[in-house]
Parts: sequence; C-alpha cells; structure tokens
Amino acid sequence: MKKLLTLLLLGACLCVWAGNDPASYNLQRAQEAFHNGDEKTAFSFLSNELRTNPTNGYAHLYTAEVCEKLGYKSAVLNYGSKAIQLLWKAAPDYVATMACSIADIYLEAGDTVTALDYLDKALQANKKHRYTLLARAQLFEEAERAEQLRQVGEQYRRLYPKDYWGYVILARAYNMQARYDDALAQADKALSLMQPGEDPVEMVLRSRSRAGIGLKRYQDALSDAVKAARESMSYNALDLIAEIADSVPGSTVTDTVRTASLAAPAESGWPFILADIYVDRHDYVNAAYAMHEAVLIEPNAILLNSLGIIYLNHLNAPEEAEQLYLRAIQRDSTNESAYIHMASLCFDLRRYDDALRYADKALSLCSSTSRMVSALRTRGHTYQFMHRNDEALRDYYRALVAKPDDSGLWFRIGRLHRLAGDSLLADKAFEQGRLTIGSDSAFTAEAWLAMGDFDKAVVAAATMVQDPESPYQHYNAACVYAQAGQADRALDHLQSSFEYGLRNFLHIEWDTDLDNIRLLPRFNQLVERYKQQAEQDLTTLKQQLQQL
Repeated sequence: MKKLLTLLLLGACLCVWAGNDPASYNLQRAQEAFHNGDEKTAFSFLSNELRTNPTNGYAHLYTAEVCEKLGYKSAVLNYGSKAIQLLWKAAPDYVATMACSIADIYLEAGDTVTALDYLDKALQANKKHRYTLLARAQLFEEAERAEQLRQVGEQYRRLYPKDYWGYVILARAYNMQARYDDALAQADKALSLMQPGEDPVEMVLRSRSRAGIGLKRYQDALSDAVKAARESMSYNALDLIAEIADSVPGSTVTDTVRTASLAAPAESGWPFILADIYVDRHDYVNAAYAMHEAVLIEPNAILLNSLGIIYLNHLNAPEEAEQLYLRAIQRDSTNESAYIHMASLCFDLRRYDDALRYADKALSLCSSTSRMVSALRTRGHTYQFMHRNDEALRDYYRALVAKPDDSGLWFRIGRLHRLAGDSLLADKAFEQGRLTIGSDSAFTAEAWLAMGDFDKAVVAAATMVQDPESPYQHYNAACVYAQAGQADRALDHLQSSFEYGLRNFLHIEWDTDLDNIRLLPRFNQLVERYKQQAEQDLTTLKQQLQQL
C-alpha cells in the first residue's frame, strides 16, 4: 500500500515492540536485538521461543514484524496469520495491526479481495482501529469505489471528530463523486485541524486543487497545486499543474511554475513539469530547454531519458539522443528504460547487433511486465529485420505470456507464420488477435491490414485519431492509409503528425509501412520542409542553451 498506510503501520509496529506484554527471555532478547537494528539475531531468539512454545502468539507476531523488516513477505503471511489466530481475544489491537500488514502485502500483489478480507478481520478484532479504517480508505480509493470511501470517512469522523483524517478521506471521496463544493469544505476542515508541515497537508492541498479544477476555478486550483508541490515535490501535485495548464491557455501557468522554480533553484521537479507542459503544447524547443535545466540540477536517468526522447522524436537529433541515453546508463546502470531506448534507437540506426545487446541487458534488469514486453518486442522486431524469424517468434511468444491480450503481438506472429507458409498457425494468431481488440480500438485498422482486408482497415482507420493533437496517432493513421493504398489520406495524416511536432525522420525514412507513398512528390516535400524546421529549432535551442 502507498505512503499513507506505510507511515501508519510503521508507527503501529513501534507500539507493538514497545508494549509491556508478558515476555519470555527469548522475546526480551529478541526485542533488544530488534531495537538495535539486528534483525537476524532477533529472528534467532524468536525461533528459539517458537521451538519451545509454538503457541506463543506474541512470538509469531514479533517474528512476522522482523520478517516484514527483512522483506520476507511469504514469512509475514505465515507468521502473521498464526499470530492473528492465537491473539484474537488476547490482543485485538495487535491483531488489527497485523491484519493491516497482511492486507498490504496482498494489495501490492494485486489481490484486493483477500486484502479486503483481512481488513474486515481487523475491524472485527477492533471496530475502532484507526489504521484499519485508513487502510480500507486507501483500498477503496485505489479501486475508485467512491461511495464506500465516503462511508469510511463518515465512520472515521464519527469515531474521531477531532482527528483530521476523517475529513481528508471525505474530501477525496467527494472529489471522486464530483461534489466539489463539499470536497472543498472537508479539505478546509482538515487543514484547520492540522499542524503546519504535517505529512497529509500536501494531500489535502491536492484535494482542494482537484475540487478547484472541477469547479473551473483554475487560478485557485493552480495556487493549491503549487502549494502542494512546495510541501512535497510529488508527481501527483505536478500532474495537477500540468492538467490545469491544459485548461488555461497562455503563459499564466508557465509563468507561475517558472517563478516557483526560481524560488527553489535546487529542485528539479519545477523545470521537469515545465517541460511536460511545453510538450503538451507542442513547444519542443522550450520543452528541451526546461528539461536541460532539470538535468543540470539532477542528472538522473529518468530526466536524461526524457530529454533524449525530446531530442529524438521532436528535434530530429538522434546523435544527441544517443549521448543522453548513454549518460543515463552511466548514471544508473540498472535503469532498464535507458537500455530499451538505446535498443530502439540502434534498431532505427540499423545497428542490429547493438540493438540486440541493449535489449538483452534490458531483459536482464526488467522489474515490470510492461518494460519486459517492450524489450522483447524490440528484440523480436530486430530479429525479424535480420531475417531470424524463429528467434523473433520466440520473443513475441514470450511477450505474450506476460501480456496475452496484446493484439499487436498476435498480428506480428501471424505475419511471421504466414511468411513461413504455415497458414494454420497464421490464421489462429490472427483470430486470437482479433478477439483481443474491441470494436473501437486503435489496433482494429492494423488488425484488418494484417489479415489482408484493406477495405475494413480503411473504415477502422477513421477512428484511430482519438486525440486530434497527438502526432503519434496521426502517424499511425498515415501508416494504415498508406498500406491500404489511400495515398492522399496518408499524406494528410503524415502532415498533421509533422504539424504537431513529430520529427523522428530517422524512423520515418525507413518505415516500410510508408513505402507506398515514399516516392510521391508531396511525401518528399513534407519531409524536407519539416526537416528544415527541425534544423532551425535545434539551432534556436543551442543558442538558448549557451545562455543557460
């Protein structure tokens, strides 16, 4: 569970260890070792206690807490469940706290049903347990169950009318229900009960900002979002500022962020969100300049990668992008995103061996399913262009194990099976891909192309551009129309992609999806015109950077 519950549970654990419960020699020595930061010695004494007295619920409880500190989650579940069973009547507060810890583990694993079951057990043990109520609120908010969140807030407020948490929960629930005036009232009440600098202040200010956005009081919303970011430079607060910028044209938001940045010159979050706003407004020169400011303050892998993406996709500067990705790897050799970016860039540069090497490294580091799938897709695509189709199929199938509803992977597999002359496997892959997409999916047009039905692909392509200002959606539509033989439509969407800032000519100039329009005069005119603009933008940026 996230920061809120983590902080509360840490406090609860200290209460457990500080309690004056009857304890054997082993338990006393275990507590001493734990307080001295020696978890392994504490575990040894607890193991001795459990060998001699396996029904000592406190020994199970303390062992679960030590295992939680050591990161042994399966052991927490084992010892914690036993402690709940043995201490159900003897120590309801401890039972409730341990049930919250177990719920936390199940929630992190994505098992909200079991997490809620344990939170229900915690309430059964102690109906007034603060941590349980707050954990339930966290769960309901993450599940977007607004009414249940509101009910928890009301319950907490009735039990603890002088505690601000009930009002915090209600403010967030009312925002989810679009009851923005009520959300503001509850947030103001929460602030009146808080001391300056308390952790939830940032959360409440974000609730106020969210309500202000809902009421279209954008200046008030901006003020609260900036205050929240000053309290705690969280991406949640910065995202609110970016959202407000979408609704407030002109320089009001950017000027406000710039002022905040000048007041906190050591904080990279301000120029980072400024860059994000400029990207949304398709002002890529100022976006790159702001991101450079962020990198100067904090040259971490995330910021370096972000700057590299701007250089590659919007300023037609692959060499600069490569240097930034390499710097990201030097800064953090465990950052899989940098290796994935490098693999993709090397693929575009036709440096296939380098692409494979970086993809391999990314796969050895991947900590999330989405990044693993991305790395496998890039490596599979590289193998495909190297005519190593068996290895490409292997990677695509591996990616499908992690993401079986990825229609694009199914269609790539279908094409490869068709090339190999295996029409049965190809048809099965195409059918599976068709089943994984909805009727309004942006992948639908590409699905029909993969299956060779160009008429249906053209019909489906009409719904591909959901965001009229997205250069990538226009580019994908151009690829579909080009393959379907609709040259004029393809060129119109290609032009729109350029107008909204796409400048990755390294990719565009070899992309086989555009082969049907590549020799047309208008295609070359568009590419040359926007290449020149990219050169001008890059020159302007370099002049600005000299001043920086």
